[in-house]
Amino acid sequence: MKDKIINEARRACGSGARAIGFELGAEWVLTQILHINDLARQAFDTAIIRGKTNKDLSHNDTFFGILEELKEFRQASEVTKSEHLPEYTEAQEELADVLICCLTELHRRGTNIEEILKAKIDFNKTIV
Repeated sequence: MKDKIINEARRACGSGARAIGFELGAEWVLTQILHINDLARQAFDTAIIRGKTNKDLSHNDTFFGILEELKEFRQASEVTKSEHLPEYTEAQEELADVLICCLTELHRRGTNIEEILKAKIDFNKTIV
C-alpha cells in the first residue's frame, strides 16, 4: 500500500517528489509531498507578500537581489549558529537565502525548475 501511494504521488508531482508519511496502524498515511517547483512557488508567494519581488522585476534588479544575498553569505560565519535557525550555521542560512532567491526568480519566469536543473546537471557532466 505504501509503495503504491508513493508511486502515485511521484506520478502526480514528477520523479523528484519525495513522499513523507507515517504509519497509522496497518495503514500508511501520506502527509506531505515535497517538490522543488512547489517550494519555489511558496518562496515566490512569500517574496511577493514581503515586497521582495514583483512580476515586472528587471534583470538588473534580480541580479542585485541575488548579489545582496551573496554578500550576506560572504559575511556569515561557518561556525556561529544562525540567530533565526539555530540548528544551522549563519553560512548555511545565508546559502538557503541565495537558493530561495534563485528559486523565486526561476518560478517568476515560469521555469520548470526540476527539468532545468536536471538538464543543466546533465550538460555539466559533458564538460571535462
